[in-house]
Amino acid sequence: MLSIDASIGYATPVLKFTKEFSGGRVYGIAGANGCGKTTLLRSLAGEILPLEGTVTIDGVKVYSIEALGTISYISSPTFYADMSTGEHLKLLEKTGGLPYLEVIDEWQLGEIIDYSPLHLSSGQRQRFYLAAQLMSGNPRAFLLDEPERHLDGYWINKLCDVLKQKAEQGAIVILASHSQAVLELCDRRIQLA
Repeated sequence: MLSIDASIGYATPVLKFTKEFSGGRVYGIAGANGCGKTTLLRSLAGEILPLEGTVTIDGVKVYSIEALGTISYISSPTFYADMSTGEHLKLLEKTGGLPYLEVIDEWQLGEIIDYSPLHLSSGQRQRFYLAAQLMSGNPRAFLLDEPERHLDGYWINKLCDVLKQKAEQGAIVILASHSQAVLELCDRRIQLA
């Protein structure tokens, strides 16, 4: 269970939010730009401390050392500039249990494994980043901020299938999106003003 009962924001509150998110469901957060979607996700991930109140996963504060590895926050892709895509995946295979060959096959990464992520198209980069993040480790919760960006229809459908599978396996899946196709996969939708 991922729970929030907090005022969140940076220096001043952006919103007061109370909600419990349980495993086995996909939650969609919708709303206009600037309404607090990213701030909410970053607060749930423990990247931003609540201004007041608490955010916990299975009763543990999300920003504590005990919660390390329980939440995967997937936002803007970041990479090591001097490593190829394949080297990134090999590193995650060693440190996060990523199934290297399965990921390359399932996400059709074979043609880009020798290239730096910095030299990929924006769609290839996003696909690689999602594959790496969604297939490594064993987090209890996946928090995704506009994961469909730069993807075509085929890969948006693939992403939706993977997120449904994660939820069916018991994970908490929360995503913020403007895409109706992505939001339609959600079991619950949260509209922020």
